[in-house]
Amino acid sequence: MNDNGGFGSTDLPAPSVSNVQAGAVYSIVNDPTNGMLTVNSSTGVATWLGDIIPDQTYNITERVVNPDGGTATTTFTLTVINNG
Repeated sequence: MNDNGGFGSTDLPAPSVSNVQAGAVYSIVNDPTNGMLTVNSSTGVATWLGDIIPDQTYNITERVVNPDGGTATTTFTLTVINNG
């Protein structure tokens, strides 16, 4: 993701998790960006909210909980670069 050293908002794709049921709830369980990332609890789409030090990599963990109590987690890497 290119932050260009400035503030902005960028949507990141929802994690790939199988057997997600209608009404599942997504959350971020590991966010080393200190709150610069939010997640839509019903879709899993994460949104990058702003500016942190570019040229760094962050490992983010997202969880989904199905109405029947089943859970899954996935971890992805967010790399912030500054091309500006």
